[in-house]
Amino acid sequence: MIHQDNNKKRPDSDFYPGHLKYLVKGNSCRLLDGRRTPGYIGEIFKDEGMFRFCISDYEDKGRYWDLNIERVENYQFDKSSSTCNYKDFKVLIESFDKDLTIEYQTFIEDKSYFESAKAFIESKYMPQGPLDYKDEDQMSQIHEVFKIYMLKLDLWELEKLSQELMVLNPSSGEWFKGLYIVMAEMGLCNYRGKIPRTKSIFEGMGTKEKRKTYIMTRRGFVQALFDHYNLSEVTLYRGMSSEGDFKKVQRSLLNMTFSFEVASAFSDMTIEKYRTSYIIKQTLPVDTLFMTCYETHEMNQRYKEKEAIIFYKDSIEI
Repeated sequence: MIHQDNNKKRPDSDFYPGHLKYLVKGNSCRLLDGRRTPGYIGEIFKDEGMFRFCISDYEDKGRYWDLNIERVENYQFDKSSSTCNYKDFKVLIESFDKDLTIEYQTFIEDKSYFESAKAFIESKYMPQGPLDYKDEDQMSQIHEVFKIYMLKLDLWELEKLSQELMVLNPSSGEWFKGLYIVMAEMGLCNYRGKIPRTKSIFEGMGTKEKRKTYIMTRRGFVQALFDHYNLSEVTLYRGMSSEGDFKKVQRSLLNMTFSFEVASAFSDMTIEKYRTSYIIKQTLPVDTLFMTCYETHEMNQRYKEKEAIIFYKDSIEI
């Protein structure tokens, strides 16, 4: 097991299927994931059409996700749950149900970000190679070098938020939606989704120009890091099990792992409740990488999934 679990979970028959009528603050519910992550409804944000799911167990106990209200269907609710008049929620969903598609164009490479990161890395003490995701001390030293670099360029607050949300849930709030949109406009990936709900999504530290600088700086550092260890490509894996059928899902970034063992843990071919399951292996050039466990502190705290996040220009079956 790579994640915490509860072998004494209540059966699904003890719960009602998720519905807008159960979006009442305080209602107990649980996510329809494999381990049935439990929690309760926190705040309801009607201006943005979101609700807060407060997590009450496992690694993220005490944290929360802010999610689109229509995603309540991915939860199940305790039979003692209160109900509400949900007509206003339906109107909200319709108001935000507007597609936004940005097909990637030719990406214009700016080598200055790579060159700046390479010069910085070469000026610092770096741990001995080769890169090894099992070497916690090596990664800890790289984390510190990366943090110093992002602080130096006044990008650490953006990085800190991205790290936290990537590990917690990149679908929480719309920080990553803003990044996906800018990445697509730059030509790094596609964006096929809905319009933003957060009015201030491109204000403050989230302006498009600031996001672009952040994306390019991070990407440049990752490329320079792997170049320092004489790596031009990486072998990655992805595993998945689902209680539903395969469906195509559009992604701008895709989570993978350096570890075959981790991917295998996500791909269970034996448990009957999983209708679909797969494991894949890909060898990819380093310039497809956006975020990895090597430089990302948060990826080596609560979870040990040895992740690599890649720019993605297609849809994936899950």
